[in-house]
Amino acid sequence: MNEFIDAAISIGVEIDNPTETTRQSPTRVRLIGNGNAKDGWYYLNIINGHAIGVIGNWKTGEKTEVKSSGGFDGISKAELAALKLIRQAAKEEQKRVQKEASVSAIEYIESLPECPGDHPYLITKGINSTWAKFDEEDGALVVPLTTGSRITSWQKIWDISSPEEKEKDF
Repeated sequence: MNEFIDAAISIGVEIDNPTETTRQSPTRVRLIGNGNAKDGWYYLNIINGHAIGVIGNWKTGEKTEVKSSGGFDGISKAELAALKLIRQAAKEEQKRVQKEASVSAIEYIESLPECPGDHPYLITKGINSTWAKFDEEDGALVVPLTTGSRITSWQKIWDISSPEEKEKDF
């Protein structure tokens, strides 16, 4: 594991306690001397005690691949194939979760009535109310968020018109 940490340091990435990556997206970490901004990343898998992974620095664009001592020695083709299957399963699970969230967002948005065209936010921003919905339960303007043409989530915007409400820390 020290080789993995040393490789990270060599490109300015700070990894105090590396953990195995169990999802498709990388683990985000800080850069050395860069405060709390997480501009570093890594993927790490451990097979038979061997650390195999890649580390990157988004700020400089550097990345390095890491194979601990012995590289792939002692790791069978079957174990490497299993690693590939694990990564593929994680990727498929991430897609499933995203699709489920998208379906939930679509169902929620479709259940709402259209937003009145005179909503203060729409008027202030000069936005057409074609896609806007209105959540009567909490009085919020609901705007669908999309990736391409697919609704993936929503954003709620409340009408804060009184000076007392503007003072609140939301």
